[in-house]
Amino acid sequence: MAFACARPNLVTAAVNFSGFLAQSVEIPFSALSPDTPPIFWGHGSRDPNIPHAWAARGRERLNTAGILLQSKDYDIGHWIVPEEVRDAVAFVESI
Repeated sequence: MAFACARPNLVTAAVNFSGFLAQSVEIPFSALSPDTPPIFWGHGSRDPNIPHAWAARGRERLNTAGILLQSKDYDIGHWIVPEEVRDAVAFVESI
């Protein structure tokens, strides 16, 4: 996430599985920028390691910046399920 935000011209898209966007990461671009990478953000609603509230805050920052964001929550903890992988693949294939 930080790399995609810091160097949007080098990233075609970003996929984030139960990660977070640190407050220290600047989002120096907007949806009007031709290099703005779309982002898929999947997160477990019961994640004990990276709480869902952190995902909500990061997603809000990206939405406020006008970033094309597809976010989905899954009824899991801090792991990845096949449905999430399928959703991420479909997202990447749609770009």
